[in-house]
Amino acid sequence: MKRATLNHPKTYALMAALKISRREALGLLTLLWDFTGQYAPDGSIGRFTNSVIASAVEWDTERSDEMVGHLVRTGWLDEMDDQNVRLLVHDWADHCESWVKKRLQREKREFVQYVRPKRTTIVDDQRTTVPGDHSGRPLPPFPSPPQPAPNQAKPAPIKAGTVEAIYQAYPKKVGKIAALNEIKSAIKIVTDRGQDSDWLLERVKVFAKSDAGNAGTYTLHPNRWFKNGRYDDDEAEWSRDETGAQGVSSVSEEEQAAISAAHEQAMREVWERDE
Repeated sequence: MKRATLNHPKTYALMAALKISRREALGLLTLLWDFTGQYAPDGSIGRFTNSVIASAVEWDTERSDEMVGHLVRTGWLDEMDDQNVRLLVHDWADHCESWVKKRLQREKREFVQYVRPKRTTIVDDQRTTVPGDHSGRPLPPFPSPPQPAPNQAKPAPIKAGTVEAIYQAYPKKVGKIAALNEIKSAIKIVTDRGQDSDWLLERVKVFAKSDAGNAGTYTLHPNRWFKNGRYDDDEAEWSRDETGAQGVSSVSEEEQAAISAAHEQAMREVWERDE
């Protein structure tokens, strides 16, 4: 593919006509040229039906006439009166790859020469020319190259000391560097959805007072807690109330031991799941 094709006005015209991205347009043209080199090295791609051409470029065959019509309108294909040729790849002899030229020389064949048709069957009369296209082939108006989106406003910087304060409020102090990075990410997440770092700090403080926050070995490492968004958990998941209504134990010591063991097992499963 010629480098100029990447940003050629005709490429943008084809994108607008077929309502496709530049990546798709460049892929379509590459497949078209590869198929031509393999099966119509003299440039006479029109020896094949529009459906075959559409299949070659992986286009919907039911829309093959539309696609070929736009390739003509945007100057990538030229119409010919000679129905044995019908369509010619524009300036194929000048732009095809060297192996195509060597193949024609080896087979003692020549490129088909473009002859302006007396009438056209595909292109309508509402056409304009593109500067730099010396073949005289008319083209429809084409859009300007897409412009990069304006820079969006940068998010407000995190207040000094906020990340450290949240880390210090978390009940387990391990893996500080990784934890600080995850806290920064968490602040961005909650800020984007309308909350702020103060909300996150309060959630950490609530967790720090909960059973899960005081489970010793089974309390999650801070980097995993923030990375997994555990600040959004239901607070009930952080606490296990095993007392009666007045806060006095209503079970025997044996039952309390069994409950504690079950509680530890539950916390271990939560910890292992998040690890």
